[in-house]
Amino acid sequence: MKHLMKAIVPILALGALLALIGPGVASATVLCNSTTTPCEAKYGENTTFGGEQIGASKVENGLTVVNTCSNSTLSATLTKKIGGATETPILEVKTLTWEECTVATKTVNGGTLEVHAINGTDNGQVTAIGTELTVLIGGNDCIYGTGVGIELGTIVGGLSPILVVNATFKRTAGGTKCPAELRWTSEYPFRPILGPLYVEPS
Repeated sequence: MKHLMKAIVPILALGALLALIGPGVASATVLCNSTTTPCEAKYGENTTFGGEQIGASKVENGLTVVNTCSNSTLSATLTKKIGGATETPILEVKTLTWEECTVATKTVNGGTLEVHAINGTDNGQVTAIGTELTVLIGGNDCIYGTGVGIELGTIVGGLSPILVVNATFKRTAGGTKCPAELRWTSEYPFRPILGPLYVEPS
């Protein structure tokens, strides 16, 4: 009995911990046009999501706003990995433009976006891979990137889905006069031309 209790106690503790953590991120994901699980109508290859930003994009170094852009557009297209029982959707960033900015900003490499369903919701956690941006700071071309992957933000699924970007990019080039990292915050509509978007476990 003592040996049995020793085995049960850690299991109970683990269960309590998982309960406290709450909804997690699902490993297999699909982008769906309905909120049903399993998804009855999965968006397929070459479907494009995105649009012009809502409000303004900000780039900050700590508490200091380095750059504000009043006009930015992001669009991404599903590649051959469209999600399913053993994979997550991969989207190639086709457009990431910056206009009406307080300092010159441009996209060096759009990279890709990987989406993971958040259990118990219609939302998805987005990982950006290989994205690089150049921001002119103090006369220096400062380049920042995601490297092999960082958490970019969250897709809030629904009839009018939104990609909420809140990510810290590390400096990859430009020298020590460039801040070591910058935080980018923005919001973009993230729906296809037709239909809503729900991020669901497969």
